[in-house]
Amino acid sequence: MRFSYDLTVPAATPEVTPTQRAVRLVPGKITRIIASFRRGPHNLVFVRVRQGLYHVFPVADSAAVFGDGIEHNVPMDFSLAPPTPELILEGWSPNTRYLHTITFTFDVSPAGGDERSALLELLIGAAPGGEA
Repeated sequence: MRFSYDLTVPAATPEVTPTQRAVRLVPGKITRIIASFRRGPHNLVFVRVRQGLYHVFPVADSAAVFGDGIEHNVPMDFSLAPPTPELILEGWSPNTRYLHTITFTFDVSPAGGDERSALLELLIGAAPGGEA
């Protein structure tokens, strides 16, 4: 399953108060994360992905990724715990004059391999296996 979310980072956002967005995925394993930077940020917009206090992407605790017209395409093997995993997208841009949007793409292999049930559970809160 592929999930895509945008994070819009306002101009002059300091690292101590990054803009954040909570996103929901399905239980299973993240097999790939892609952070897409359109042209324009000039390597001045920084982003990372967390689950709670744990840094999922990039892996180093204090690191962030940045870019200008590039994609960071990283294979992963990160387990997402039930019931509905939530990740935090974070971004900051202390030396910018314009807002910038970074697109995050998550490839997830659902637990149990049943994409339809996992998607229904995410969308409407249905129990796996079609039980209500």
